[in-house]
Amino acid sequence: MERISRTELSSKPFSADAKLRMFSDIVAAATKKQLGSGANWRTERAVRTRTGVAWAFNGLVYFTVALLTLTHGSKFTARTTNEMLTVWLLAMLQIYLIIEPVQILVIACLPMLCDQSRPRGRCCTAVKRCWHDVFNI
Repeated sequence: MERISRTELSSKPFSADAKLRMFSDIVAAATKKQLGSGANWRTERAVRTRTGVAWAFNGLVYFTVALLTLTHGSKFTARTTNEMLTVWLLAMLQIYLIIEPVQILVIACLPMLCDQSRPRGRCCTAVKRCWHDVFNI
């Protein structure tokens, strides 16, 4: 691929087809350079193994916490355990039926409130932090 300076590019009128060919040459050269540089040095098997190990670790953490919760709950009476489970259920319902949908609606319907380059966006971020601190205890 020949190298063309910026002054040559600005002085020559190119057709759309010629520009497209030049662009595809640039993309092909960049792809070849990336593949040759070893940027993708992990094999597919290594990626799948790492992903599997990560998911197994997450599952192990989940089941460990569940086991500890059941062990802790077994020290209480049946009435106390039922009250504790009821409170947990109410907390989950509050999170998934009230708080999450409101957050999704605010973020999806009012994207200008999430723009960090404007004062409104920074204010919304501060309000969101307070919201999480108050309701996600």
